[in-house]
Amino acid sequence: MIGGAPFWRDGDQRQSSLPALRPVADRPVWVSPSRVIAFVCLFYRIEEAAFFAHRRADELVAARALVVWLLRQVPAQPMNYCQIGRAIERDRTSVMHLHKHVIRLRLQDRAFKRVAEAMRFHFTHIYSHIGGPDHASL
Repeated sequence: MIGGAPFWRDGDQRQSSLPALRPVADRPVWVSPSRVIAFVCLFYRIEEAAFFAHRRADELVAARALVVWLLRQVPAQPMNYCQIGRAIERDRTSVMHLHKHVIRLRLQDRAFKRVAEAMRFHFTHIYSHIGGPDHASL
């Protein structure tokens, strides 16, 4: 446990140099999992077919974990593990493991944490300022 709370509870947010998250009411109501997946795949320069494959290469696991974290953080009503599992073609226990993995990565790897925070800011900013998923672009 870190600071009295389990490591998978995002207790490291206070150390971020990026602007704080807006209140939940100002965060986007809905974020398309397919847009998040496409954006993360572009960033990692991987094919979406590889993202959905059952390979466990480090960059694929990091990309999947980042998608899980974004889908839990960005929308005002976060997706649950079952919904995320359907979106990334995994079962809910795999999604839970990926969520724990991304929290661990964010705590241990500053570069990964900056990327995660920048992506969260991107989706929060894009979706909340231009009116939702119909107008958002990568």
